[in-house]
Amino acid sequence: MYMPFVQNGGLFLSNDHGHALGDEFFLLLSLAEDPEPFPLAVQVVWQAGDAVKAPHRPGIGVQFLDPDNEVKDRIETLLAGTLRSATATATM
Repeated sequence: MYMPFVQNGGLFLSNDHGHALGDEFFLLLSLAEDPEPFPLAVQVVWQAGDAVKAPHRPGIGVQFLDPDNEVKDRIETLLAGTLRSATATATM
């Protein structure tokens, strides 16, 4: 799930890998219609633990560390028209 409100852009990753706030790692992100995954340096900026209740899921929010990455622009192009839509999406 894309998080446009995070500085440089960010994603919510539903997982249970036990990352801590501030952890940095590389993520290979595949986007629709792009043949190659994008390597991204990310940092954990948010955690949703196992105690979250439905419809929410456990996972982490990550911030893109590179302010000039092309992924943020690519995601926002793919989501054009849905970022401010009143219709529910998987975008926060």
